[in-house]
Amino acid sequence: HTRALGSPLAVGGGGAAASAEEGEEDARLPSAAESSAVVLHGLFSRLRRSPEDQERVRRFAGEPPEPPFLRPVQLSGVAEPVASVHGAALAMRRALTQCALLANQTGGVHHSASLRVALLQHLFIGVLPLPLPLREQPRAAGVGMLDPPAPPRWGFDRRCFWHAAPVAFEEQAELLRLLGQLIRHYAAAVLCLTPTREMDAARIVTSSC
Repeated sequence: HTRALGSPLAVGGGGAAASAEEGEEDARLPSAAESSAVVLHGLFSRLRRSPEDQERVRRFAGEPPEPPFLRPVQLSGVAEPVASVHGAALAMRRALTQCALLANQTGGVHHSASLRVALLQHLFIGVLPLPLPLREQPRAAGVGMLDPPAPPRWGFDRRCFWHAAPVAFEEQAELLRLLGQLIRHYAAAVLCLTPTREMDAARIVTSSC
């Protein structure tokens, strides 16, 4: 019985050693060639791309485009009401510059059309004052009792700088040019927005100013 019992123990010890060696072999990490063969699939190509594959894809795709250079838009440059023809031209020129920046950077600036509409509405309604109407001058009395009074005479109101200040032809041409370009920007920006009753009212008031 001792010999019979001894041989199984010996066999068992040898099996334990062999299983330990097999476990060590199973715990060994696969080589690069074996891992590359494992990830080959018939329908999904390679699930793991080698550096050579990445370089090949990068060569076919080309270099990434450079990010766009955005110029800052300063809407606060048109803020205060003006009191002279020179100030009006300066405010209109600043507004035109900001509208051009917003229009050219539509892809990088969010809500470009809304910002242009708000800026031009503020310019025409809050910054540029409307010219005052003509005032009736005092009538001259007739020479005799039965003489009819002189016809009314209308003149400019000197309280309005549009009437009081002398404006050269170059300034008039510049103001008309700025006005035409600004109203084009306003029309293009308004047509990009969803029409509502409030927007229609603001558009009518702004265009009439």
